[in-house]
Amino acid sequence: MQNQNFESISDTRNKLNEGLVLKQDLNSFLDLRKPSTFLFSMSSDAMEKDGILKGDIVVCRRDLVPADGDIILVSLNGSFYIRIFCDGDDPVLTCSNEAVSDIHINSVSSFELFGVVSSIIRKNRRIKK
Repeated sequence: MQNQNFESISDTRNKLNEGLVLKQDLNSFLDLRKPSTFLFSMSSDAMEKDGILKGDIVVCRRDLVPADGDIILVSLNGSFYIRIFCDGDDPVLTCSNEAVSDIHINSVSSFELFGVVSSIIRKNRRIKK
């Protein structure tokens, strides 16, 4: 006899397929329709200890002002970096990977903020092509 408190797997799957969970789609949830939102694929393992793995899709927003502790995407001297922003008298970009040096923003000659990371998308199952 089926417990009345639990839905069947097929009922749950149908709700997911129909988009009834949270009654919104991913475009709205991740603000993907905003012109200020863009995606990129993480190409290094520098932020692995901070929860962003190589191959993850990073959702970044240019319309957000970075706050202390936010993960941001920047261009420094022509190279792109994704790091944790630590505000203060001497702002620093850091991460939990001991092999990666902190970057003191005031010591670089060219700095451009590209956006604040708002979400991470990760595939758990790699689909064979």
